[in-house]
Amino acid sequence: MTSLPRFSVGQPVLVNLLMLGIVAGGLFCLFEMPQELNPNISFNWAFVTIPYPGASPQEAEDLVTIPVEKELDKIDKVSEIQTTSGDGFAFFLVKFEDMSASEFTTKLQEVRLQVDKAGLPEGTRAPIVEDFGSDDFLPVISVAITYEDDPEAAAAVADDLAREIERLADVAKIQTSGLEEREIWVEVDPVRLTARHLTLGSVMQALARRNLNLPGGNLVVGRSEFQIRALGRFESIDEIESVVLQADHQGRLVRLGDVAAVRAVRAESSVVSRLNARPAMTISVSKKARGSTFAVVGGVKELVERFRSSAPGGIEFRTTIDTTRHIRDILGVLRNNALIGLLVIFALLYAFLGLGNALLAALGIPISFLIAFIVMYLTGNTINGSSLFAMIIVLGIVVDEAIIVLENVHRHRQQGLTLREAAIRGTEEVIGPITSGVLTTVAAFLPLMLIPGIMGKFMRVVPMVVCIALIASLFEATVLLPSHIHDWTRRSRHHAKPELPLYIWLRDRYERRLRGCLRRRYVTLASAFALFLAAVAAVPLVGVQMFGEEDLDYFTVLAKLPEGTSLTETDRVVSKIEAAALGLPAEELRHVEANSGLYQGRDEWTVRRNVGQVIVNLVDRRERDRPVDEIIADLRGRLADISGLAALHFEKPSGGPPVGKPISVRVSGKYFEELRAAVADLKGALAGIDGVQDVTDDFPEGRPEARVRIDEELAALRGLSVQDIALEIRTAIAGTIATTFRDGDEDIDIVVRLPEAGRGSLEDLADLRLIGPRGAAVPLADVASISVQPAASEIKRRNLQRTIIVGADIDKSRTSVDRAVSQ
Repeated sequence: MTSLPRFSVGQPVLVNLLMLGIVAGGLFCLFEMPQELNPNISFNWAFVTIPYPGASPQEAEDLVTIPVEKELDKIDKVSEIQTTSGDGFAFFLVKFEDMSASEFTTKLQEVRLQVDKAGLPEGTRAPIVEDFGSDDFLPVISVAITYEDDPEAAAAVADDLAREIERLADVAKIQTSGLEEREIWVEVDPVRLTARHLTLGSVMQALARRNLNLPGGNLVVGRSEFQIRALGRFESIDEIESVVLQADHQGRLVRLGDVAAVRAVRAESSVVSRLNARPAMTISVSKKARGSTFAVVGGVKELVERFRSSAPGGIEFRTTIDTTRHIRDILGVLRNNALIGLLVIFALLYAFLGLGNALLAALGIPISFLIAFIVMYLTGNTINGSSLFAMIIVLGIVVDEAIIVLENVHRHRQQGLTLREAAIRGTEEVIGPITSGVLTTVAAFLPLMLIPGIMGKFMRVVPMVVCIALIASLFEATVLLPSHIHDWTRRSRHHAKPELPLYIWLRDRYERRLRGCLRRRYVTLASAFALFLAAVAAVPLVGVQMFGEEDLDYFTVLAKLPEGTSLTETDRVVSKIEAAALGLPAEELRHVEANSGLYQGRDEWTVRRNVGQVIVNLVDRRERDRPVDEIIADLRGRLADISGLAALHFEKPSGGPPVGKPISVRVSGKYFEELRAAVADLKGALAGIDGVQDVTDDFPEGRPEARVRIDEELAALRGLSVQDIALEIRTAIAGTIATTFRDGDEDIDIVVRLPEAGRGSLEDLADLRLIGPRGAAVPLADVASISVQPAASEIKRRNLQRTIIVGADIDKSRTSVDRAVSQ
């Protein structure tokens, strides 16, 4: 049977064609493969958001969260259900077991069906169901639109830009911040409404009855047939104002405009956003799984330039996130490492084996990488930070086999064999050892592919690329290299040359050391074993951290104010933090983003009125003198005098997938009283462990809640029901969608509510006028009592049980995670 080296030497044309195919195919795959910052990982997570305007966390839990939970729990292969019930919303995170992309798509549709089966209460808005993957953590590009004094003009520009971005080929979805949906508010004057003996409910019914188009069937007249349609859809705001609410016995009409003001607005935002102290709206763009990051970013930037040239005065555009910059940096690192590696290898081989051998060995690096690119392309992988990191790891290894083959062929040539026989025999003699060496290294990396969960999905590409490149280097050394040695080196009959003095000196010293180790083999083996034991014993002292904090070009300041703080007060405090950040040296800053009402920490994501964050974006590390830690320390000192804060801390970004605190304990149960007692005991125990610090839990303190307790008997005496009163209260304070207004292809909600002046205090609530069946006005205080009591501002559940998570950091200089957990 012909060996691979003999076949290679005997078929030079086929080998060269094969190499040309590898070069062409590898370059094609390299340029066709999408480039992205992180690998596109499907977490098999489904997000469900159900808005329930006006609902308290307790009501959201009872009426929305629990019924939907029960339906979602019926879906197969659900590993975990996490829920958050808050002010006016219920949020669900449904985690599935590992499965294929097509199966997860089916499960996502099952989630939608089960949510629809839950029987959501009146007043909830359409559920939003979407998948969540690694690309959603960091969009490929974010664009901020800032303005001075015309938010509606800026919103219109942002709307148009968002629609244009959605049309780009590789865009998967966009997310907006500060850009709320359009609404039409019908703000009813309570005095005028009461004077005409009308209720908010009657206003809603009149709007719904008026705003419709209905088919009337077909009418045949002689030889003609007509389709009949009854048209009543609103076509303008003037038509909404002219809706007839009632007619008296004298034929006088009461129209909506007589008792209410109708205006087009933007929905009330739960988050206030700014960029460099200017009000801002942000559009964040995620790409499709196989989409090109550079194509998406380039397309978005072209659109931004087009809109910038036509935007009204005072509106500015700024790119706040651009992942292509980081990708170029990573590619630059790989290019520089490859160049340095090639130069070092070439220099060493040139010194000991000559110019020709040096060039042949160096050729193994690009050939191995090009083969890896082909396999990556065929298996659906991308050029990303993890795959490039794998190539940097394997960069110095892929030439080992070629060096061994070349050195052995060189030895045979020195002994006088012909070039053909030296190439064949020199490769055949080492093919077994180099194969064993490659497989040994592959075996060391393969177990990384068995890491479970999200961490495993992020890490899987590293061992895969390393193993592909190693096997490719073995192929290159045993199939391509022998033919190249035979064809591309000089064919002199007598190859023996005098050895270099440096080579003789190194060989002699190595030989003496080797003979000494062989004479004292037991001492040598014992020393090696002792070093191995010492290395194992040193592992706990060194510590393990898979993905630590990095000195990247941004950090986040996260703030919490006492529960019950209004969004306006929160924004006032966040503005101070923002001003302090903008006071840092201008040459260090790129821009500063501020979000009041939004909290995106490493351990907690939430939208509440009493939280906020400031993201400080810095110039590149090479362009500033101070590292991030020094800048954080500077800003911390500037914030020392800010009052009103319940908590303030700084976070630097960490690499890899999302992870929580080093220590995290979940406490679940039915009653909050029992949960909080258990959490208090656990926090005390953790705080007593040496090296454990910053022990916290994710249960927010209670905030004041106004509770309206309706007296059923008093209400019945006035012809009112509990449901009538509750609906009237919700419409007055939170607003209720009566119907929708169609503008082109957009449905705009028509919301009925009281004006802000009529719902600004508890006294306004107590004076809310209810109209009985006889037309008599009844103040709410006559049929109900209003009391203020503390209530949960957020309720979290996990797997159908209320849950509080206790987390803690560790001082790595005093303990480790394993030691702390064992205690």
